[in-house]
Amino acid sequence: MAAAMGHTVDQVQQLWQGGLMELRNNGQPVATRMAEDASALLFYAQPLDTPYTGENVYWLQQGAALPMAEVAAAPAGRAPGAGSYRATTHARGNRYALTHLFNDPDDDYWMWDLRYEQLLFRSCATHPQPCSVTAFPIASPGRDPTATTAADLTVRLHGGSDTDAPIDHRATVVLNGVELGTAEWAGMAPFVATFEVPPSVLNDGDNTLEVNGASSGVAAQPSVFYINDFELEYSRRFTARQNRLTFTSGGRTAVTVSGLTGAAPLVLDVHNPQAPTVLTGVAIGGAAGGRDVSFATKADGRHYVVTALEAAHKPAAVIADVPSHLRSHAHRAEHLIITTADMVEAAQVLAEHRRGLASMVVDIEDIYDEFSDGIKTAEAVRSLLHYAHSHWALAPRYVVLAGAGSIDYRNYLGVSEALIPTLLTPTPQGLYPSDNRLADVDGNDGLGEFAIGRLPVINAAELSAVITKIIAYENSTGGWQRDVLMVADRPEADSYFIEDTQAVAALMANSHSMGALPLDSPYLDSLPLDSPYLDSLAADEARERLRASLHQGLAFVNFLGHGGLGALGTPYRLTPEAIANLDNGERLPIVTAFSRLAGQFTFQGIESVAETLLLLPDRGAAAVWSPVGLSFNPQAWLLSEGFYNATFTDGELILGEAILSAQRHYAQAAGSERYLLNVYNLLGDPATVMK
Repeated sequence: MAAAMGHTVDQVQQLWQGGLMELRNNGQPVATRMAEDASALLFYAQPLDTPYTGENVYWLQQGAALPMAEVAAAPAGRAPGAGSYRATTHARGNRYALTHLFNDPDDDYWMWDLRYEQLLFRSCATHPQPCSVTAFPIASPGRDPTATTAADLTVRLHGGSDTDAPIDHRATVVLNGVELGTAEWAGMAPFVATFEVPPSVLNDGDNTLEVNGASSGVAAQPSVFYINDFELEYSRRFTARQNRLTFTSGGRTAVTVSGLTGAAPLVLDVHNPQAPTVLTGVAIGGAAGGRDVSFATKADGRHYVVTALEAAHKPAAVIADVPSHLRSHAHRAEHLIITTADMVEAAQVLAEHRRGLASMVVDIEDIYDEFSDGIKTAEAVRSLLHYAHSHWALAPRYVVLAGAGSIDYRNYLGVSEALIPTLLTPTPQGLYPSDNRLADVDGNDGLGEFAIGRLPVINAAELSAVITKIIAYENSTGGWQRDVLMVADRPEADSYFIEDTQAVAALMANSHSMGALPLDSPYLDSLPLDSPYLDSLAADEARERLRASLHQGLAFVNFLGHGGLGALGTPYRLTPEAIANLDNGERLPIVTAFSRLAGQFTFQGIESVAETLLLLPDRGAAAVWSPVGLSFNPQAWLLSEGFYNATFTDGELILGEAILSAQRHYAQAAGSERYLLNVYNLLGDPATVMK
């Protein structure tokens, strides 16, 4: 701590003794106490559990200290008997992100495991996914063997299928080999079941839970449900484990805590966790190898902590902050790049390329420090952008998020972290990641106050490669810049892919740079505007034509049709494998892909078409604008029309400006279905000058 503050230990001790060591959390003062030997600063750290992080952040600086108050708590005598209190333990896992079943970004959409009928995959204890958790652990340390009151086990479940049966799901719960009962419910809805547990069933320590599924009883309509978490409330003795115990008084006026070792313990009343009080006058019994402590408590159910000082937790890290002053009104940055500390240097190359826009690079940690008190959250990014929009001398117009995003904000799956977190947006089809929500800082109307884009890279080398592509594209010349590829997928009911593609092509045909366009031509390949209609081509032929056109170089590629995370077209005509074989160098197109999931950037380990096109070095695309979730052709057509009307009719050359124009066009025409604006994301730099 002294080293991080740039002081000696003696100086820190003197500051404390003078009441000049201030600790804060979330902007609020936190009470502290110096250890008796002045070797450590003590405070009560609260756990944090948000969708973004489990790490809480405390700020220590010179300032007026808030010392822990002391309260006399001498007991009238040793509390009679060992006694017990009602303790609660939790068990949860996070292996499945069910964003499609939720509409509130604050909901817990992570599930531990699933059950498909009565079937189980291989055990996760010995195999990677796909696997089943056959035994869920939950602890009951210090179980009172004399308790006569039953424990309560709460099981949180969520339906994953909806069958024709009146009861879709049956979950039988077994604890330590004893069947507790069966939960029954219907539909794709959450369900909470609570079971009584005889005290004798619990172990003093670890327990094993099983959750077994059953058939829905309807042929070809399986029961699928998910297991979220467990909560166990039981009678626990006042016995410390690992030299610590946290408990509630539960109506008692005095307690005796045993199982302590070492020096005299610290006893805290943490009813107010920001300003706990130290209980003094407690009665300590036993020897150093087996101490107990008795003290008076308030019978109002408040929380207490008893701990030996050697068992007190230490901070995971102590970091010296370098002030960033992002709240200064003097900042001028029309082009803003947000990235991580290890990619700042690489990002400066793009900032230098955009120097005509007064570009600025900001470390994401500085944003957390100034706008969320150091705690990781995507809302901090939105708060910075709102502040910059309202207060900076020159507010950003173009924002680049230079870093991978993920809905696995806390890296539960161990694949990657959300380097620059995105927000989730609610839709009728569930939650989807949305960078556009970060840019919508005024009115929450789906219309961004900035043009925003993401470079979904994971390190400085990848960022440098993408920036090199963007710069090479903007410096390139050639006849290919007059060529456009219009792609229409196989039409279906209510999906007029060919007609809508023709309408967009007409916008380009009327441009002075595109020339005339015979819309009755079957493939429109006799002019620079080349448009294969995929319904008339075999998959291999369509794929080869697309690849060949991309290889020659194109200014734009527009796709209207079906697709998925890893490919465009039905059946899949353009795949990452086909893209990987491109050799189009700096002859890079701007790609607008109006196909569901084409622009997903949050599935770590699975690369979308948009990510592949952007991240491939020396080939692929200069930028891709596409949806991360479900998109529907009538609405997608409006976005396509708005984008190409801005580009070819209005002559807009800045990519982000064309996207903002398309959003306004959509908002005027689509009315209430504005949620789709937040589903479309740009992978690329919105300040890109289009060819």
